[in-house]
Amino acid sequence: MAFTKEKYRLLKSIAVRNYEKIGQIYCPYFHESVHFNSIGIEHILFRHRDNRRPERDQYPRLKVLYLAPAIISLSHTLQSYGVRIENNTMVRYYVFSALLNTRTTIVVVRQVGNGSKHFFSLMPDWRKNKFPRER
Repeated sequence: MAFTKEKYRLLKSIAVRNYEKIGQIYCPYFHESVHFNSIGIEHILFRHRDNRRPERDQYPRLKVLYLAPAIISLSHTLQSYGVRIENNTMVRYYVFSALLNTRTTIVVVRQVGNGSKHFFSLMPDWRKNKFPRER
C-alpha cells in the first residue's frame, strides 16, 4: 500500500485516539508500570518541540504504535540501555525489541531523574523487516 495524505490522516486520527486511552501498562522487566503520556505521542509526531517530523516519517511509527503496550507488557529482557545528562538531569533510555505480527518493533522507555518511566518512542526495525516487493 502506497503512502497517501488521506491514509496518513486516518491512521493518525485512529492511532492518537487509541494512544490516549492506554494510560499505563505493567512491565515485567521493571516490576512497575510504564506511563503513556503526551510525551510519547509528541515524540512520534515531532523531532523537537517546533520541528514536526515529515508525515512519511510519522506514518510507519503510527502504523505500529498499537504494538507498544503489548511489547512493554511482554518484555522480560532489555535490548539496550543508555544514559544521558540533559539539563543537569540524568535521563535513562531503555530499549525493548519484539517480533509481533511478523514485524520486529523497537520500543523506547525513558526515565527523567527519579521520575516515573514513560513510553518515549517506537519504530519498526527496518533492518529486520525485509519483505518482498509489491508487484
